[in-house]
Amino acid sequence: MVKRKEAGLTHRQLADETGFSRHWFRRWEYDRCVPSQTEWDAIRKFLDLPAEPVLTFTQPEKALDAPKSIGEHLHQRRLALKLCLAEAAPKIGVGLSTLGIWELGRALPKERYHRRIVDYLGYDPFH
Repeated sequence: MVKRKEAGLTHRQLADETGFSRHWFRRWEYDRCVPSQTEWDAIRKFLDLPAEPVLTFTQPEKALDAPKSIGEHLHQRRLALKLCLAEAAPKIGVGLSTLGIWELGRALPKERYHRRIVDYLGYDPFH
């Protein structure tokens, strides 16, 4: 976001120039997911960015507390893998909205998903 603003460009202007939707620029700027190398190279034509895509180019990294819930375990793992919800959900074998409500703590995963979650996390958060 800083680089875009320094260049004096709005989301709309950058979207018009690159052909990517404003939606994706917002997702990238707020560290929801990382652009592909091809997308990154197209954006670099207009902004002074590093040669390779990075997740936290607008927000400083912050230390995360130890997860207290299954949702926090899932969320922290997704961030560590630098994935957006749409990229992480298939890795667990669930839908985007399912993973989202788990991360928010609005629902708990049923037991049939526990093995998949353990595989995704690399440890068992249920014990």
